[in-house]
Amino acid sequence: MKIIFKNPKKKKILIFDRHSLGFLDFIFKKGSYEVLDVRYESINFFAVINIFNIILTKPLSILELKNYKQLYILSYIKLVSPKLVITSIDNNIFFYRLKKFFNKICFISVQNGTRDSLFFNKLSKYKKNSLEVDFFFTLNENIIYFLKKKIKNK
Repeated sequence: MKIIFKNPKKKKILIFDRHSLGFLDFIFKKGSYEVLDVRYESINFFAVINIFNIILTKPLSILELKNYKQLYILSYIKLVSPKLVITSIDNNIFFYRLKKFFNKICFISVQNGTRDSLFFNKLSKYKKNSLEVDFFFTLNENIIYFLKKKIKNK
């Protein structure tokens, strides 16, 4: 893990999770996006400091977050202020909670593989429409039936 001491660049596109790059790097021009490392490949010092600002400005909505990692993700998104956040790590359930905090940002999830019962069991713990994404691209129509039960999407 490396610590970065520069503010994240403001970009229109934010790629959620460095592991999405393998797929999304072919779609977007290099330099047109910023990458949010959610697996501690790197930590941005300014995003960590910005967590305190988020806690002070939105204390009630923050109480439902479970850990500092989630606060860090919110902080990083706020600093980049993208128009689009996209991931191909479709089994990260926290990604589907982000729309609640950033309703003006477009969130896109692209399915990267088959989903087993473990993923659907995790989803079943959430109330209907408590998870949301603007667009969810799936590998087949069968998965749409299950996802629409728990994730509000187009």
